[in-house]
Amino acid sequence: MELSRELDAKANIERLKETFPVEPMESTDVATVRFQLPPSCKPNKIIRRFHGEDSMKILYDFIAIHFHDQDIPIKNFMLSTNFPKKDLEDRSVNVKDVVSIW
Repeated sequence: MELSRELDAKANIERLKETFPVEPMESTDVATVRFQLPPSCKPNKIIRRFHGEDSMKILYDFIAIHFHDQDIPIKNFMLSTNFPKKDLEDRSVNVKDVVSIW
């Protein structure tokens, strides 16, 4: 049963990778997001650009793909802002609705 779940999770990550959007160039409708990962992760900081219209699900997928590709055994995680501290649980909202630069 555990092996079956692992294989399903790996297949899901591979599907995400196939359809994941290319990183956009800098522009006024693009946000640069810095991910601070646990100290045990190398690298523990990742910077990537996302379109303002991208959903938070895209950011969650990006981190899930990163963890998979780096063999980091983290499956459950939460994205949050640094200041003010806010958990970003709603994956349907757009980046521009969360990032304070707009």
